Amino acid sequence: MDTFVQQLINGLNVGAIYALIALGYTMVYGILRLINFAHGDIYMVGAFTGFFIAVSLGLTGPSFISLTIVLIGAMIVAAIVGMIIERFAYRPVRKYSRMTTLIMAIGVSLLIENLFVARIGAAPRAFPDFLGSQSQLPYHLFGNAAISKTQIVIFLVSIVLMIVLQWIVFRTKVGTAMRAVSFNLNSAKLMGINTDAIISLTFAIGSALAAAGGVLTAQYNPNIDPLMGILTGLKALSPRYSAASETFPVRYLVVC
Repeated sequence: MDTFVQQLINGLNVGAIYALIALGYTMVYGILRLINFAHGDIYMVGAFTGFFIAVSLGLTGPSFISLTIVLIGAMIVAAIVGMIIERFAYRPVRKYSRMTTLIMAIGVSLLIENLFVARIGAAPRAFPDFLGSQSQLPYHLFGNAAISKTQIVIFLVSIVLMIVLQWIVFRTKVGTAMRAVSFNLNSAKLMGINTDAIISLTFAIGSALAAAGGVLTAQYNPNIDPLMGILTGLKALSPRYSAASETFPVRYLVVC
């Protein structure tokens, strides 16, 4: 029983990160029917953005305020990067076949990875520990099952971000417009919705969530590198695709 509870805790912790990344995949696919293969690299961009923000501001000591500043800063930068990618890479080829957009997505992914390797090198960087070395000490639940402060923070922050996303999608006019575009893009245009703006905003929100996942992962595993988003992005990409209906589920089932 101890082993089961411990693996459940570990699975929920890692699954929360995958869920943040997977939500970005789902949002983009729901609107454009496009699998954004560059999304895993946005996760990496978020981690490195948080690293550079921390270094430039001298935020190296344990502090929840420092973690909040780095997290918000990384999400903002990643959102801007996501909008730039949508505007200059995906929007010009949106009218062409899906194969064209798929090739473009793979090309953007390779471009981001190799730009980072060329500019900062492939060697891993050590992300600052904002929760302190004591955060890794486990709180024993019962028997040998334990949970650390870092795991608690990662899980709680992920849940808060998912609740905020749920509120945006189902309780705001922007969310209503996003759902309208996902149902029928052409009909949404006839209703007066600026579909280009909504698509760009969708990329921004999805990229911000991926960046949050990158920063939170760096608190659990402080070694970050330009290729860290490849495997994580593939693991988060777990859609159930129906060739007959060509539909995509709104939510992912994350199993760890």
